[in-house]
Amino acid sequence: MKAIEINILNKEEYGLKEVFKLKKEKQLCGVTTKVFNINPKYGSGILISVFFNGLTVRYIDAQFIQDLTFKGEKQVDALIFSALLKGEKKVRLVNTNTEIIQENYEGYISYMNKINGSLTYSKNKVIEVSR
Repeated sequence: MKAIEINILNKEEYGLKEVFKLKKEKQLCGVTTKVFNINPKYGSGILISVFFNGLTVRYIDAQFIQDLTFKGEKQVDALIFSALLKGEKKVRLVNTNTEIIQENYEGYISYMNKINGSLTYSKNKVIEVSR
């Protein structure tokens, strides 16, 4: 099986909905919570997303069968905090030719107005991320 590559701007062969299957969604007092299961075809685990008042918090506890890469270019206006509790995550920025490797118990905070690059979770490593 080849690496899983997801372009964040289109939903072709490997779309987000193919890898992350919505299990439940609930809204309460302006807070939206979504729980996703990882499709067993790609690995195992869960993703929980909580959104309220312009803030999104995601928690991922997963292990993928192959490398999982999200790539693309998107205009955003976001302050991003990422804490990797377990595993390995590679962030590649296209314009600067920079690669950041985040490992166990490492975190970063960054303001971004444009995302252009990729984020890869390595295969066969337990991933636990809060961002």
